[in-house]
Parts: sequence; C-alpha cells; structure tokens
Amino acid sequence: RYGASNPTFTGAFSGTQNGDSLTQGYSTSATTNSPVGSYAIIPTAGGDRLTNYIVTLIQGSLTVTNAPLTIAANNTLR
Repeated sequence: RYGASNPTFTGAFSGTQNGDSLTQGYSTSATTNSPVGSYAIIPTAGGDRLTNYIVTLIQGSLTVTNAPLTIAANNTLR
C-alpha cells in the first residue's frame, strides 16, 4: 500500500546439488514514497559454489496499491 514499508521479500532455490549452501537476496526500487504501480523485485544469489551452476534469476513483482483517504466536512451552525 502507498506509504507503507516494503514487506520482507522471499523466494526459493531450485536445482541445488550435493547439499550446496547458497545465499539469496532480494531488492526493489520501490520506497514508501513510490507512487501506486508495479515494481520489479530483483533476486540475487551468492555462495562459493555458485560457479558450479548456470544461474537463472527470475524477477518478482511488488504492487503498490492505493492508500485509503477519508475527507469529511465539519459540521457548523448558522
């Protein structure tokens, strides 16, 4: 939602062999001030065994939705 902090991004590895321990991370250009719209979630991978793989990184998507807004007139007497 517009104005909210980004959630924690998660994902998964598929295809690791021999119990290799690889690391993963995720980032986006979206901030709390980003307007409503879609933003790429960019995955990264690391680890000393990463060179044993042909790595395919698949982006995700973060959708920033509208924030609720209420506008109310004040009561008055005349």
